Amino acid sequence: MPTTRQIRRQCLIIVFLVVVVNLALVEYRRRTRPYPVLGVNPAQHSLYAPVARSSPPMWRCLDSSKVIQYDAVNDDYCDCADGSDEPGTSACRDGTFFCLNDGGDTGRRIPSYSVSDGLCEPDCCDGSDEPLGVCPNTCSTHGLPQRDSQLQGAFQKDT
Repeated sequence: MPTTRQIRRQCLIIVFLVVVVNLALVEYRRRTRPYPVLGVNPAQHSLYAPVARSSPPMWRCLDSSKVIQYDAVNDDYCDCADGSDEPGTSACRDGTFFCLNDGGDTGRRIPSYSVSDGLCEPDCCDGSDEPLGVCPNTCSTHGLPQRDSQLQGAFQKDT
């Protein structure tokens, strides 16, 4: 019959193993993350899917110049000549970042040099171009004047 001390030890080992397995699964999911990829227009998310049946997961630059490991996408290092591997960072000189502008405004592209620059861009009113918490989502108020003028124009056409 096991002693109380042995049972506690076995319980601690089981808890430790559960934690380690969960951490490993989280890391695995992070490394093999399916799109969406930060900074990509939702209509183009399929372009950021890993190459089929590649192990480790690989990804082909949009200009097809190179195949890189999938975890190199948005790693803040410009691997592809066209900069397509860094849509969510400012690593590539001529890249663009797609702001979804969730909450009222329409999505827009901004130059990648504006990503993580500490400035709250009006063209990226959801703040997605900055680290979490730097810029508040102002899309609901930012989009109101635009919607009001569109509604006003539509109303004037009807009268």
